[in-house]
Amino acid sequence: MLRNQLYLAQKDVHLEVRSRAEQLVVFERDAAKEAGHRPSVNRLFRSLARANVDSIAVLMTGMGEDGAEALLDLAESKRCYTMAQDQKSSVVYGMNRKAIELNAACFIGSLEDLRTELSKKIKGWG
Repeated sequence: MLRNQLYLAQKDVHLEVRSRAEQLVVFERDAAKEAGHRPSVNRLFRSLARANVDSIAVLMTGMGEDGAEALLDLAESKRCYTMAQDQKSSVVYGMNRKAIELNAACFIGSLEDLRTELSKKIKGWG
């Protein structure tokens, strides 16, 4: 995994993270759908929880509940700062709503609030 890079899951393929020799490795996985989704946010977040590294996870607007339970896993790991988009700024208040109901988000805010908080956290990692 390279610093300052953005990784996006391709259509119909899961994105997962593994920790190898103190480095994160991002890979695509052509596995079965999870709760009807491929790619699945739950699958990505759970792989990050298993990697057991300091991280930040953000769950934003989206239909359904994908990602909410795994965001809680990350929050409970104490290695991840979890964030969720608030209702007011969401186009669809589903995935993030469920995460907030589960108390899975350390921080809840608008898109602007998320951007500001994310920037502060990243700068703090120096």
